[in-house]
Amino acid sequence: MNSTFVVGNDRLVLLALLMAMLLAACGQPETGVTLETLPQGVQFPSDLQKKVRYDAATKKLMLAGALTPQERGTLLSLSSDPIYKRAVQALSERNHKEETSIAGEMTVGVDPALMPLAEELVKAFKAKRTNAMLFLQPMSSAEAISELIADRLRFALLLRDLKPEERDAMAKAGVETRQLKIARDAICLIVHPTQVVEDLRFSQVRDILSGKVNDWEKVGGKKLPIKVFLSAENDGRREYLKDSVLAGEKFADSAVTCKTAAEMIDAVKNTPGGIGYLTMTEARAALDLDKTKRDTTQYKVLAVSTEKFGADRVLPFQAYVVGFSDDKGNRLEYPLAYNIYYALRIGVGELPPGFAGFLGQSLEGEGQGVFLKQGLVPLRAQLKLTPPNK
Repeated sequence: MNSTFVVGNDRLVLLALLMAMLLAACGQPETGVTLETLPQGVQFPSDLQKKVRYDAATKKLMLAGALTPQERGTLLSLSSDPIYKRAVQALSERNHKEETSIAGEMTVGVDPALMPLAEELVKAFKAKRTNAMLFLQPMSSAEAISELIADRLRFALLLRDLKPEERDAMAKAGVETRQLKIARDAICLIVHPTQVVEDLRFSQVRDILSGKVNDWEKVGGKKLPIKVFLSAENDGRREYLKDSVLAGEKFADSAVTCKTAAEMIDAVKNTPGGIGYLTMTEARAALDLDKTKRDTTQYKVLAVSTEKFGADRVLPFQAYVVGFSDDKGNRLEYPLAYNIYYALRIGVGELPPGFAGFLGQSLEGEGQGVFLKQGLVPLRAQLKLTPPNK
C-alpha cells in the first residue's frame, strides 16, 4: 500500500514537471518590431517557426523567447533587405538576457559623416567594457530617426536635432526618446594647395555652392573655374549645407559627389579650382594651432567669416567653432559649425543609457575625452579652449 502511494506520487510529480515544461515552451512572451512587409521569398525554417513569425495584421516581426547567435545568423541570411535585417537584429538585441549598462549587443545608427568618429568612440567604450558589442550602421540622420520611431533601433548618433514633424511622429507612435547634444563639429572647406584665396565670407560660400559664383576671380583669386565637390547624398553635412547655407537653393549643377573623405581629398588635390569639405577630425593635419606644423601638401583649409560688418574671417579651430570673445569683447565665431547629438529609446534595455553615459563622461578615455582628442569640441565637459596665436 505504501509502495503504491509512492509510485502514485512520483507520477504526479512527473506530470507536474511535464506540464511546467510545456507551459514554459508554449507560454514565452512575444516581442515584436515594426516590419511593413516580409521580404519576398522569406520562409522561416521549420525549427524556428515556433519562435519566429510575421504578423501581417499588425505588420510586426514577432519573436518568442531569445535567439541564439546561430538562429540570428540563419534569419539574417534569408534576405538582403536592410529593413528586414534591422528588424531581426533589433529582436535579437531586445531579448538578450544578460544585457546591462556595460554588456550586451546594440546597433547604433550613425550619420555617415560621423563614422570615423563613431569607430573611435566604440573602441574607447569597449576598452573598459569587454562584454559589450556595438554594431555601427551608417544611415542618414533622417533614416536613423525613422528607425527609432519604428522600434528597429535603440540608439543613434545624429548630425542634427529632431525636427518638429519627427517629434510629432514619435508622439503619435507613443515612442519615448532622449536627445542630447554632446559635441560640436564644423564644415572645413578645403581647396587646392596652390589656391591663392585664403578666406571667404559666408555669402560667398553660399554663392559658390549654388553655382552663382563659378570662377575664383570673382572672390579675389586668379581666373580659374570653380569645381564643387560634395559628400554623399545621405551625409548629414550635405543636408546641413542645403538647409543652413543654401537656405533651400540647389547645389551647382556641375557639383560632383564624393563617397568618402579620401575621395574628397583626392578630388581637391587633383583639381586646382576645386573646393570640398571635411570634418574637423578629418582635417586635423591642416589645422594645427602652430601654422608651421600644418600639413598643406594635399589641401589647405579656408577661413570663413559671418556677414556681420567687420567680422574676422577665422579658421575652424575649436575655440572659434564654439565661439570666442577676445580681450576687446569681439566675438570670433566660425559660421559653418553644427552640433552632434545622440538619441536613444527610453525603456528598451540598459545598454543604450550605458553608452549615453559614456558619451557624456569627461574623464580621460571616456566619450568627451575622445571628442577632444579627435579635434572636436566636447559640450559636456568644462574646458578652456585656446585660440591660435596670430
